[in-house]
Amino acid sequence: MIHLTRSQARQLRAVFRRAGVGKVQGGYGQRILFRAADDTLRIRALTCNSAIEYQAVHQGPAVAAMLPLELLAACEGSRPDPVQLDFSAADKVTASWTDKRSPVVLDFAATAPSDALPPFPPLPDTFTGNEPSLWTALREAANTTDHDPQRFALGCVQLCGSSGRIAATDGQQALVQSGFAFPWTKDLLVPASGVFGCRELTSNEPIQVGRTEDWVTFQTGPWTVSLKLEQDARFPNVSRHIGDPAAASSHLRIADSDGDFLNDALPRLPCEDHTNCPITLDLNGQVLIRAKPADQSRATELALSNSRLEGDPLTVNTNREYLLRAVRLGFRDVHFNGLEQPVLCDDGRRQFLWALLSADSAIPNRPDSIRIASIQRQADGAGGQSQTRRRRTNMPEPNIPSRSNGEKSATKPKRAMPRGKATPVEQAIAFRDSLRTAVTEANELIRCLKQQKREAKLVQNTLASLRQLQKVGA
Repeated sequence: MIHLTRSQARQLRAVFRRAGVGKVQGGYGQRILFRAADDTLRIRALTCNSAIEYQAVHQGPAVAAMLPLELLAACEGSRPDPVQLDFSAADKVTASWTDKRSPVVLDFAATAPSDALPPFPPLPDTFTGNEPSLWTALREAANTTDHDPQRFALGCVQLCGSSGRIAATDGQQALVQSGFAFPWTKDLLVPASGVFGCRELTSNEPIQVGRTEDWVTFQTGPWTVSLKLEQDARFPNVSRHIGDPAAASSHLRIADSDGDFLNDALPRLPCEDHTNCPITLDLNGQVLIRAKPADQSRATELALSNSRLEGDPLTVNTNREYLLRAVRLGFRDVHFNGLEQPVLCDDGRRQFLWALLSADSAIPNRPDSIRIASIQRQADGAGGQSQTRRRRTNMPEPNIPSRSNGEKSATKPKRAMPRGKATPVEQAIAFRDSLRTAVTEANELIRCLKQQKREAKLVQNTLASLRQLQKVGA
């Protein structure tokens, strides 16, 4: 008897599907291997280029059986309700669980594993530990690859052992991430597996990395993921396209507030070419982004009120998806070297670059453009941090009337307090003034939020009008 939970079945199925189990040729095909021995349950799936193993605690007799992948689909659920797998019969397994207080019992075909099955990859002799951020880096690298490469190994991720870098490119964009530790010295290529983006594998536990002759293995928590090496594939030299950011002729500094504005507004801009998704960056005194639909001459324009350009002014045409991805990756400095060289974002540990589109198709500046501006902040610096100026409150000096006629004061003047010490009354007055300042700042924040809401509504109304115009034009 093997015990699982419905949430475990759901987790297993999600990871196996992202690894291509049941879709990619080879391996175990549509089956998974359950092997229980020595108080440990191992659930394995294998394709031609990936191997996944999940370990759990087991109490009971030894079990070794090949089961169909559909078993997980049948019993999966969002709650940790127990699932029992009974292997009493020789050629089947009986799965039983409760679904909404109703008992469910299903039989599935089971076969004993044979020597004809392809071998599961062995574990490496040594591992090197990495931070949990390695999963995020591998996911972003996989998102930079070409899913249908025609040349080179653009569907692979490069793991550089000597430099600890992860590099990926699809021929139009490239992402290089540093700061990792790999127990090899060469540059290895592994397929860009969808398992890297699987949230079921994301945790705060360290990730162990090792390699054998044909496989690279990652271990975290109960999971072991092995990817087969692409031994003979060719990978382009991405590093030769990465220049020095300081040597760029133009630098776009995007404020954090404008980054949030772009993240929301950029995908909503009209588009005339859904293949290249072009936008025009007009960096000349102002930071403007223009786009327009194919059947209209009037463009929609985003004005980044808090961002600025340092260096030579220029106007370029680019794919909006790459600029949007740079913003979502957290980059706020964009470096340009004219109209022909790739655009570069560099934060010291990561470099993201992409190719520009032809400048001949840039959208010109026209006075009838529909302009949508981001909310202007009082002190939004180059780093993008919005600062609020606080008002300093000075305590008034006590006014003690003087006696010019030599008369004695009826009351003894109080001894002056030592400098830097305030009386309880003075502290209460200071506290009252600070509350007044806080109320003033809160009112200013509410006013800005209301203005932002009105501008967001204006953006939605403008886009709705553009869609109506498109329908009329059609």
